[in-house]
Parts: sequence; C-alpha cells; structure tokens
Amino acid sequence: MLDLDDADALAQRSLRPSRVVTRDRATTQRWARAAFDEAQWSGVAWWSYHDPDWMSCGLWSAVGARAIDGLTVIDRTDLSADHPAVVAASQSLLRVWVP
Repeated sequence: MLDLDDADALAQRSLRPSRVVTRDRATTQRWARAAFDEAQWSGVAWWSYHDPDWMSCGLWSAVGARAIDGLTVIDRTDLSADHPAVVAASQSLLRVWVP
C-alpha cells in the first residue's frame, strides 16, 4: 500500500495533504491514477477527511488489473444501524444512519 500519510511519499509525488483529502473527485482520481500507474502498489492509504486518526484505504481491483498479493481479510461483518461501529461512527460524524 502506498501510504499517503508519509511526508516523503507526498513530497515524491508533489502532493499537498489538502489535495489528498479533498472532496473534489477529479483531483483524487488524478493522484489515484498516478499511484496506480506506478505499478508497485496494491492500493493507497490516507487519513480520513473526518478524523485524521481514521485510515481510509483504496485497493485496486484484481479484475483487469494487477493481483493484490499478500492481503488477508481479517474480519468481515455485515453492518446495521445498531452495530457498535456504526453507532460510534454516527456519533463521531454527527450523522444518522438511513437504511
């Protein structure tokens, strides 16, 4: 994973932190495509717009792209409005889950 929370990784790509977490999709698509084109990453990781202690990750699809080697799904959980993680996120983000 390309860690965009690393200052050297940002500097090597002339990326500013504000361009990594922007909500402008065209901007994020450009830096994601550039990272994909480096052909050495399974995806990218960066800090959340909402809380810098939260990590956001984007993985490249193995369909029509490079295989994602060495990654293991540790836990998969179906979410619901009363799941503790959803409740905590809802409170932290000040949002209500609307199914």
